Amino acid sequence: MSDTTDDLVVITGSSRGIGQALARLFVADGREVIGISRSGPQSSPNSTTRTDDGVRALSADLGRIDEIERVVGVVADICAQEGRGISYLVNNAGALGHLGPLGDHAVADLERLMALHVYAPMRLVTGQLDSFHEGARVLNIASRAGHIPIAGVGAYCISKHAEVALTGVLRLELGHRGILLGTAIPGEVDTRMQQELRSPNPADFALAEFFRANVVNLIPVDVAARFLHWILTATTDEDFAREDDWFIYDEPVEPEWLPPGEEFRYPNPDA
Repeated sequence: MSDTTDDLVVITGSSRGIGQALARLFVADGREVIGISRSGPQSSPNSTTRTDDGVRALSADLGRIDEIERVVGVVADICAQEGRGISYLVNNAGALGHLGPLGDHAVADLERLMALHVYAPMRLVTGQLDSFHEGARVLNIASRAGHIPIAGVGAYCISKHAEVALTGVLRLELGHRGILLGTAIPGEVDTRMQQELRSPNPADFALAEFFRANVVNLIPVDVAARFLHWILTATTDEDFAREDDWFIYDEPVEPEWLPPGEEFRYPNPDA
């Protein structure tokens, strides 16, 4: 991989959860991180602001098409003005949308989630291709909901299925440019999304009971971030860009990303 410490790391959904923990790991590596989020520190429209963690925060709502295009322009301008490229892009920002059967809410819900899970990852790559050096890695944070339909999270499933297709298409189209596309499923992580999954009345969202019972098995965000950091920085190009998702519950790779003597104690809820 062609990569220097002068190149940028771009992470969406960086103000909390996995994105925040991953951004901190890259900052600790001495990397310059641009973190894009809706709920983090507010920056001016065309610039970033430095957080206490050392991240260059860019505030934006990636659920809006106009905001996506603004972000693409700002990041491309930073690369051009500072003479930098992008080594890593992590499309981590996500949202569940409505929990319950598809209904009148579904169109607006799906429009927002498609923007967040599909249009934003697409445009952050295709809208600034010249910013990516050969060997740059783009990691899309996937979900099992992107492979199997789940009642009660319809818009989320649909948009995550589309994200899987997007990743495959970009992998094929950008391979000749040396831009590598990978996907990772970080598992059941202790984030705000998990809180949202536990909160509905089971009469409206039957899986709420499962998520309430599974709270004891949630993976800490720091553990999930270490898994993603390893995928991004320590795998071969061929392995990184494999067609299958990287899955945190895959036991054979645990010795490669866990520190010596540390065990992964979080059971796969589907096992």
